[in-house]
Amino acid sequence: MKPKHTRYQISWSLDPALYWAVADTASVHNARCSLCNTSISLSNMGKQALLSHAKGKRHVSAVSAQTLSNSLSNYCKPVSYSTKETVRDSSTGSGETSSVSVTSKEASSVSVPSNNTSSIGPMNLYVSKELVAKAEILTCLNVVKNHVSYRSAGSIVSLDPIKYPDSNIAKQIHLQRTKISYSIVYGLASYFHHNLLKTLQKCSEFTIGFDESLNKVAQKGQMDVNVIYWCADTNEVKTSYYSSAFLQGAKAIDLLEGLISVIESLNLEKVMSVSMDGPNVNIKFLKDFENLILEKNPLAKMLLFIGTCGLHVLNNSFKVGIKATNWKLTSYFSNSYYLFKDKPTRKGLYTQYSGSEIFPKKHCSVRWLENTEVASTAILTLPHIRAFIKGVENDKNEPDSDSYKSVKQFVKDPLLKPKLCFFLSYSSEFKEFLTRFQSDWPLAPFLYRHLHRLLQELLMKFVKPSVIKEADSITKIDLKKQENLLAANKIILSPSTKRALAEIRANNSVKDNDILLFREECKKALVASCTKIVEKSPLKFRLTRGISFLDPTVCKSISSRDHRFNTCIDEFMDKKRISPLLADTLTREFGRLCSFPRYEELISSFKGEGKERLDHFWIKKMIGTYDKCNPSSKLKDLSAFFKSILILGHGNAALERGFSVNKECLIENLTEKSLVGLRQVYDAVKCEDLTSFDINKTMIMYHKNSSSEYLKALKNQKNLVDSQIQNSLQSKKRKAEIEKLSSEKRGRIEELNALEEKLQILKSKQLD
Repeated sequence: MKPKHTRYQISWSLDPALYWAVADTASVHNARCSLCNTSISLSNMGKQALLSHAKGKRHVSAVSAQTLSNSLSNYCKPVSYSTKETVRDSSTGSGETSSVSVTSKEASSVSVPSNNTSSIGPMNLYVSKELVAKAEILTCLNVVKNHVSYRSAGSIVSLDPIKYPDSNIAKQIHLQRTKISYSIVYGLASYFHHNLLKTLQKCSEFTIGFDESLNKVAQKGQMDVNVIYWCADTNEVKTSYYSSAFLQGAKAIDLLEGLISVIESLNLEKVMSVSMDGPNVNIKFLKDFENLILEKNPLAKMLLFIGTCGLHVLNNSFKVGIKATNWKLTSYFSNSYYLFKDKPTRKGLYTQYSGSEIFPKKHCSVRWLENTEVASTAILTLPHIRAFIKGVENDKNEPDSDSYKSVKQFVKDPLLKPKLCFFLSYSSEFKEFLTRFQSDWPLAPFLYRHLHRLLQELLMKFVKPSVIKEADSITKIDLKKQENLLAANKIILSPSTKRALAEIRANNSVKDNDILLFREECKKALVASCTKIVEKSPLKFRLTRGISFLDPTVCKSISSRDHRFNTCIDEFMDKKRISPLLADTLTREFGRLCSFPRYEELISSFKGEGKERLDHFWIKKMIGTYDKCNPSSKLKDLSAFFKSILILGHGNAALERGFSVNKECLIENLTEKSLVGLRQVYDAVKCEDLTSFDINKTMIMYHKNSSSEYLKALKNQKNLVDSQIQNSLQSKKRKAEIEKLSSEKRGRIEELNALEEKLQILKSKQLD
């Protein structure tokens, strides 16, 4: 008889002792051990063959190893648990406790919230740690973006487990003041700065901008440094805060050392231009900086320069013009404001006598062109202030203050209103330029047109039309020659100023000679301002005129466009930014672009400098459209040339706004590194929607490593302090030794002198 062979039965695996047994796909008469990964012949023994295999040495060893480690299935396996929950009847408000049991099979399809983190599987714990890290990062980013104090943020986070009792993530977040601080400074700030550094290292060139302001906490000059570069990711010009240097002095050498300490990780030869204010110390710094680059490499490219910040130049020009009048209107603005500031009784009397609740506004002593609204309010309140002064005089209730005495003297001037009207109209002409160039968009190509137009409009008010018409350039008109200027009674004043003059003429409250002197003062203001603009503004630089060929308004004129393009090419060649061969290539490519059939259509489609970015217009629209239509002859060199021009700075508005951010960040005892870290994080998230902010694994890694970096910094700080203490002790020890030896030296010198005296006495006796 043939031997009988047993087939594998699936029911055998239900035996807890045979959980490892599975069917063998090679033969129905065999079984397979999932632990030993071996085939077992059932023969005619059946289940007994499996039990016999379970006693083998190899199988016992495999079972033992399994008990020491868990398989992946155990991590994902639903957990059976039994919990008691209190169910509250909303209608009665009473609580009833019931026992709810959930099996592993039910748990696979039903999710029951649990307040006990121990019921979470190990894999879920791993996933939740990533979610916890993301939640902590978002909290820190929100703290920086909204300038929330660390202590307040920590107290809010500590309430999250109570507010969200069913959230395991809320229970695992541990963020208090110290952790928020080092996570921002040593984690997130390092991440964003490292990303910016990598981006700049890939750039062929970039522009550096800097400005200084007093840090009241550190009691040092804080020099903020911005970078303007072409961002390949967004394909546009971007301005980013880089870092800050803290200076003890404000000389050119101090500025140079501070800037070098900040940008030491960057290649100095990639710096294409420096954007800054116009003090003489900054001009000296620029020369020293360029010499430093050329010392390291005599063949390095030279810096491009289109002048100092046009915003500051115009602000100072207006300031110089108003001061030339000797009207002292700023004193009137300040005294009229402080006359009522924190004085509720005076405000009540003012309202009582004048019937108005409009009060003077505070004058800005730094940004003079911000006083347009101040002047406008001063014109409105002038009759009310006069009514207030008359009322308190009649009631013999005059305030005994310097501000009242000053205002009282001012309002006696019948020409005060025309002066205020002139101030208002004059500042309005400047303010349009300042408002336009506050943006971070690339606006350098627009500088020439707007500055030229502003200067021309001002000159037309007091320069003879024939002189303007015959001049080769309005910047070359000699404003010191009286024969070039209109007579005082012929200068052009604003309608509001002329109306104010007509009102006082009608009242016969002023003589014609006084009005003529007023016009003469207005003329002085115009001459002083225009002289300052010509001397200091970017108009005096050829490159400012050259890069204006990228102004779509200029591009509509073929002669102006080509002439300014050639001027720009010459300036780049003079500064070794491009070679003669590349200049020829750029000229050819620019000619192709201008002869492109859709050129006129695209130029006319420009929406305006406040509505469409210039980098988007030229790179994405103009060159992008050309390259699509001519894939075999793309304008690669011309595109790179345009990008170089577009990253030139047009002013320091971004840095000025940064000082306001610094004030928001400043708290007592804030270290320099912490302030820099806050600024770096703020700059990265200021325009971001945190609800959709991308938190990647690298950011999480920086966040997790921030604790170790913080401890390392503390250790370094402790070592530094210990080293300073040790040096101080050694210095004191050396000083004590020096004093001791000096004392011994003096004593021995005295002994030596005494011996010398005795010797001389003995010698003298011997001679006798």
